Amino acid sequence: MNLTIFVFFTLTVPCPFLARCVLHPMNIKWFKSISSTQKYLINSPPTYRDTLPVVATTLQTRGIGRANNTWLSLTGSLSFSYVAPACIAYIDVIGRVRHVLKDLGVDARCKWPNDVLVSDGVAVHKVCGALIDRIGGHAVVGIGVNLGYACTCTTGCKGCIGIDEHEWCTESEDGAVDECQRSCSTTKYKTVSEITGVEITPHAFVERYFSVGDPLYAYDLCEYVNYNGERMAVIDKRELRLKDRNGKVHVIDPMLYSYDYSGHSILDK
Repeated sequence: MNLTIFVFFTLTVPCPFLARCVLHPMNIKWFKSISSTQKYLINSPPTYRDTLPVVATTLQTRGIGRANNTWLSLTGSLSFSYVAPACIAYIDVIGRVRHVLKDLGVDARCKWPNDVLVSDGVAVHKVCGALIDRIGGHAVVGIGVNLGYACTCTTGCKGCIGIDEHEWCTESEDGAVDECQRSCSTTKYKTVSEITGVEITPHAFVERYFSVGDPLYAYDLCEYVNYNGERMAVIDKRELRLKDRNGKVHVIDPMLYSYDYSGHSILDK
């Protein structure tokens, strides 16, 4: 479609590419359904990725995770992928998601490396996951958010998606889904609407996500965490680098480890 939006990438460490290109025009392509927005961009020609596109959907049938697991999106979810400079980090992505949710009335927190959590006052629920794939000088960033919105548009989706009926992309027909498979695949997750009562449309979320310019994201990490049986100082929250009592620096691989908030510990995935 022809909608053009702009994305601001303001990071906490120097990035020469970003310094030259703080403001990126990006074209968004909406699918009624697609197997994976992430795979769509990864498998696209390099010349297409160079245009810095955004691919979005409200029905993703084979979303992919960091462990190559797949899932079906919840009803009323938002999934989108976009191209960013290769130096982007997980905390930049989920920090931005948290910032957007808080701006839209939802008290959320980051769970390193790639989740965003929301509490219902009793339990904490995952409402968003992120994935980053590095391809040459680019990164393909994928985000899935369980918004739980209910589309009430009578013609097209102008109110909740921001497009008219004829603007849906139809070049991919791989989104068919069996309803039994859907119900069996999504029972453990809740939506932002279900947890908090706050209704957020995909259009509002995407528009805000690509216009956030505040770099002061709250990273929800303590100054010290437990790793390898030792209490280590956190010297870089963006990439999660730790320093032990002997001064040795440990770089924590987000593909292998996660952060446990209850014990302030780094755990194997």
